[in-house]
Amino acid sequence: MCILIKTLLPSLVVALGSLPALGQENLEVALPRKCCRLMDLATSSDGRWVAALSYPGFACVWDKKHNTIQDLSQDRQTTAICISRGEKPIVGIAISGIDPRRKEDRATSWVELWSPESRHQSKYLRHQNVVRALAISHDGRLMAVLEDNFGLVVSEIKTGNRIAQTQFQGTATAVGFSAHDTFVAIAGLNDDKGSFPVRWRVTPWKQTSQGLAGPKCQVSLHQHAQTWDKFFTTDDAGVLAWDWEGKLQSQWPSELIGVSPSGERYAQMKLGEVLVRDTSSRRVLASKELASDSEMIEGAIFESETCLIVGVAPFRSLAPSRLVSWTFEKQAE
Repeated sequence: MCILIKTLLPSLVVALGSLPALGQENLEVALPRKCCRLMDLATSSDGRWVAALSYPGFACVWDKKHNTIQDLSQDRQTTAICISRGEKPIVGIAISGIDPRRKEDRATSWVELWSPESRHQSKYLRHQNVVRALAISHDGRLMAVLEDNFGLVVSEIKTGNRIAQTQFQGTATAVGFSAHDTFVAIAGLNDDKGSFPVRWRVTPWKQTSQGLAGPKCQVSLHQHAQTWDKFFTTDDAGVLAWDWEGKLQSQWPSELIGVSPSGERYAQMKLGEVLVRDTSSRRVLASKELASDSEMIEGAIFESETCLIVGVAPFRSLAPSRLVSWTFEKQAE
C-alpha cells in the first residue's frame, strides 16, 4: 500500500479515554462537509498556515491566527498541495480538468500559486499532464512537480522556464527540496529494482544518489517530519530514517504518526491516546485525547518541536471533519 507524504498514514481509530491532557493549547477548525478523507498536510515555518488536501480533491488553507478556512479548490479537482517553508509562505495547488473560469485556455492541468496572507492567486502555470506532487523551494524561486508521462520537472516560478526535466522508472509519490534548496529529490513505492529514492543537485543539474533503499518498501522524503535532508522507509520493521549516504539514522515503531523537525521527538497512537515521546529514551513527554469514540485520526504532521497538527474525521459523515493544532509542553520531571 502506498503511503502519502508528510505523515499521512492509513486511518487509525482513536478510542475515547479518560487520561487528562498535558497540552497547553488546543485550537481546531471544522472543514467543509465536502471533505471526505484527508490526503495531505503541509505547514508554514512561522506556524500560522496549514494547507490540507482532502478526497475527492478539496484544497484549503487554515489561518490559525484568525481561525478561518480558505477554499482554494473552488469546486475544481485538486491533485496535489504544498506550502513553502520560507519567510514568505507560498501555497501551491495542482488542478486537473477544465477550469470554467478560463474557458479560453484549454489547458487540462495547471498549478496555481497563492499568497495565504493576501488570499490572492499570484501565479498560474500550465502543464500538459496531471501533476501528482509538487514542492516549492524555501526561497520561493523554484518549483518541482511530478507530472504524468514527463517525470520530474523543475521550473523557475517567475518565468515559468524549465531548468530540468528527468524521467524515471517506477511510481513516484513525493518530491521535495533540501533545507538550503541545493538538492531536489523524489521517492515512491520501490519494486524489486529499488528505484527510489533519487536525488539531484539543482545547480549544476546532476544526479547524486539513486536506489539507496531496499526493494518492496515505501520510500518517502519527509513523510513523518520536516527533516528535508533525509528519506524514510516504511516496511514490516517500522519506520526508518536514512541519510543520503545510505546510513541508518533513526528507527521508530510502526504506530508512528509524526516526527519533530529535529527528530528528537515523535508522536504515536497507542491505546486510544496520542503520545509524544523522546526519540532516544522513548519516554512520554506529553499525551492527549484528540478524537472521540466516534472519530478517527486520518493524518498528522509536526508543525514545530512543540506543535502537532492532526486531522480528525467521524466514522460517519454526520459531522464535519476537523483539523486540530495541539501545542504541548514537556512533561514535568
